[in-house]
Amino acid sequence: MTALDLICQFEGFRAEAYPDSAGYFTIGFGSRFWNDQPVSPSYPGTITEAEAMAQMAPEVVSLQNEITTACMPQILTDSQLTALTSFAYNVGFDAFRGSTLHRFILAGNMTGAAGQFVLWDKADGEVVQGLLDRRIKERDIFLS
Repeated sequence: MTALDLICQFEGFRAEAYPDSAGYFTIGFGSRFWNDQPVSPSYPGTITEAEAMAQMAPEVVSLQNEITTACMPQILTDSQLTALTSFAYNVGFDAFRGSTLHRFILAGNMTGAAGQFVLWDKADGEVVQGLLDRRIKERDIFLS
């Protein structure tokens, strides 16, 4: 499974802007920006799934490059990179980079890193079952 496939599976497609569980307006497969502009209730209007995929694919590649660089000197497996890309897409790259999960990776402690995924299961301090399910799947892919 590719990172793009995993993200699309968890995010689901929405043709019109909607607030996510944290209150940010998103569109497509959870994109907060469209053509480098923040998504709003009226922008960009209605999009197609093909348009969402076309915009998202290079964003995922760019995110993977950022993750790979941030995790050096550790060499990530394809499964680890897929899981981390899904995670960072959801929580934001800066949150990933500042996380204990990232610190464990830098230290070469992949088992410790894997245990950190499930701690990111809340929105507004409340456990969200969909986030917990996502984190368990990301952890399992990371460890595979």
